Amino acid sequence: MNPAVRIVNIPAFPESPLYIFLYKDVKNVKDIMKKLYARELDCSLIDPLYIIDSFQLEIVALKSMTSNREDTIQTSTLHSEMVFNISGSHHISKSFSTFGIKKKSKNIIVMLFPDLSQLSVDDIINLVDGTLVDFSELNTVNDIEKTKQIYKITDLELEHSTLIDSIVTRIAAGGQKIFS
Repeated sequence: MNPAVRIVNIPAFPESPLYIFLYKDVKNVKDIMKKLYARELDCSLIDPLYIIDSFQLEIVALKSMTSNREDTIQTSTLHSEMVFNISGSHHISKSFSTFGIKKKSKNIIVMLFPDLSQLSVDDIINLVDGTLVDFSELNTVNDIEKTKQIYKITDLELEHSTLIDSIVTRIAAGGQKIFS
């Protein structure tokens, strides 16, 4: 196993580890998107611009797995549900346009539950033409100020909370207005 692949065990779902890949300088995003739109890829493809910590992704995975188990997912698949849940809003298309990969994306995060997908870890490694990097390099591809704007987090709020806590609160609330 490549040491750059982050493996997360979600306590509520010990039988389904989550694999997280962070790629930089991806050259074949358009090809990946074609496969995604053709429903040939059963994985989550995320633009890392607004991802500040793996905990953000772990909460999204837990929320999505719970919805999947309870048969309450709002999108077509578990992996698309994860992209939707990152936003903390009720707007599916807005979630995908903001947090999903785009034709101009140079860096991507891939999230995969291999035991719940037809794809394997090797399939992901062979799919992406880019540099697989350790997740500790996330701060080189995200934008904290834009992240605060997307999640509508104010400096006043950050006097009483951390950025990751504020983001996770919004993800957990799932579109409910929690701050005015």
